Amino acid sequence: IPHPRNGFYVYDFLASSVLGYYAGDNYQTSGTLISSNGKYILLKEDVLKLVSFNGSDFTTIREWPAGSPVRYYGFHGTDDEKLLTWDGSILSVRNCSDYSEAWSFAFTDNNLISIDCFNNEFLSYTPGYLHVRSLIDGSVIKDIPVNIDPTNWYYSCILTGHAVINSTGIIYFY
Repeated sequence: IPHPRNGFYVYDFLASSVLGYYAGDNYQTSGTLISSNGKYILLKEDVLKLVSFNGSDFTTIREWPAGSPVRYYGFHGTDDEKLLTWDGSILSVRNCSDYSEAWSFAFTDNNLISIDCFNNEFLSYTPGYLHVRSLIDGSVIKDIPVNIDPTNWYYSCILTGHAVINSTGIIYFY
């Protein structure tokens, strides 16, 4: 829950109680993502930060400076202790506790569109093609010719359960 001056509260809606307060460095501090186990938060201030949340305490694990090349970041959908980042050339899976690398691989498609952690796959895009790739090593599983631009909000796609879905429905099933 944002604070009117700066920072935000971590609130337990089931117990109707405040779990913690993060006093940000500026009035624009916001919690961007929270891990499914509630132990880690990605937040934005002047920089992007990965912080741990324990009890009511916040500890910074990693900071990315303003203008950082990180083009994608998100918590792993099936492993509470993992974070995914992509800088436009390397997709990295990191351990949240210390930001050490679990694994990584080169991946230079134009856009990372969607990640399906349950099936260890992700969807990327280069003009004219959607690519279903392995989240383990980046190898191509399926190339799908398209005449849409999934970076446009109207044609945005998600990958789930071996299907590519957009606002018009399932556009590819494999």
